[in-house]
Amino acid sequence: MTSVFLRQPEFSALKPYWRVIEILGRWPEQLNGRLLRNGPALFRRGDVCKSHLLDGDGFAQCWTISRGNIDHKGAWIQTHKFSDEQHEQTFIYPGFSTGGRSSTSLILPDAFNTANTNLIAFNGQLLALWEAGSAHEICPTDLSTIGLKTWSEETAGAPFGAHPKFDREGNLCNIGISGNRLLVYVINPAGRLHKIRAHTVRPTAIVHDFLLTDHFIGVWLAPLELDRQCLADGSTLLEAMAWHDDRGSQLLLIDRKTLDIERTFQMGSELIFHFCNAWESTNELIIQYIRSHPDALQHQLEFADGLPQTELRSTTISLNNGKTTEERGPTCTEFPQIDQRFRGRTSTICFGLISSCSQPTAIYDGLFRHSSCDSQCQQWFAESGIELEEHVHVPMDDHAPEACGWLIGTGYDNKRGQSFCSVFDSEHISQGPLAIAYLDRPAPLCLHGEFLRDK
Repeated sequence: MTSVFLRQPEFSALKPYWRVIEILGRWPEQLNGRLLRNGPALFRRGDVCKSHLLDGDGFAQCWTISRGNIDHKGAWIQTHKFSDEQHEQTFIYPGFSTGGRSSTSLILPDAFNTANTNLIAFNGQLLALWEAGSAHEICPTDLSTIGLKTWSEETAGAPFGAHPKFDREGNLCNIGISGNRLLVYVINPAGRLHKIRAHTVRPTAIVHDFLLTDHFIGVWLAPLELDRQCLADGSTLLEAMAWHDDRGSQLLLIDRKTLDIERTFQMGSELIFHFCNAWESTNELIIQYIRSHPDALQHQLEFADGLPQTELRSTTISLNNGKTTEERGPTCTEFPQIDQRFRGRTSTICFGLISSCSQPTAIYDGLFRHSSCDSQCQQWFAESGIELEEHVHVPMDDHAPEACGWLIGTGYDNKRGQSFCSVFDSEHISQGPLAIAYLDRPAPLCLHGEFLRDK
């Protein structure tokens, strides 16, 4: 079965302009700002079509919301790869699952950097992120590409992960991994590299996300390894990946002050793309995450018999002896979100996408709100033909209780042939959207982003 990303209408690489033509419902008066989105969008040039969603070139989008008025803009991220291939009107460089004129093992990652995974704001600029290489600086006004972001000479071209996180002091923390080389970054609020540390770790093919608590940066090393010889022989990145279930996973706990690896825990063989939250409590570490499926990359998160059994989980790890206890949540879930004010400290509410597993054309068609206090789970499912993307939480105000506010995100209506932006009351998502703003036609589907509230 083909990924919904690859079933999108083809988009011109020249003039990506859309307009909002209809708003249903009433937009919350206090919800004003910009919803930033990024995702893979260009899969075809001429007769050649990329076969995996992670191969698509990045496309940045911004929904601007002001007193109920909504505007949309989008722009191709002008990576080295995109610019070269746009000039020649053909694919040149290898991708995640497709080959190119040169082997992946023979060129630097930024040569085939698609910048297609996330879009965040930092220090007056936007950063388009792709975890295997550099971030790209994006102009916040018109979404034009400024260029590669270099934090220092020694980190030029080094991997900079797709899910950086802010600590309570406003520092941007991130990781980057290539084979057995792990980089840990701390960038101060002024945008300068404050600390950097390199570690040699067990080789792993992908680390998409990480944990951030008051004392630790946590890195999950799944037993998914990359065969370098296969790459040298011409295999794609996807073909060169192998799952070793008997090896288990490792959880590295890195001291945030020294950036030393303080503890290493041997864990079960689980693939984790996204963490919800993590915090410490009386010699225990609690981690919340979505347990994924080892075949998820191969099958592009879509299976002929429904979704793989992704599941929301909460694991408590004793920092004294490493023993674990586990609680399980709803299944067929992904793209988890929390109230970001509670990052790294005790939180009880997790949001995310969920699938009814009843729509063969959709990856996710619903939203959930799960409470770890009482295991209650609100759910809402869209009508047939609607595909939902990540919805992020926006608090009502700085003093609101946890998870009081809105969920805002995007999606695509197959029946109408239109993309949309929707907003929900985050305490009552089962009641459905408060409002939906429709574009005049489809826009590229997205993976990740954030909401920037007007001050």
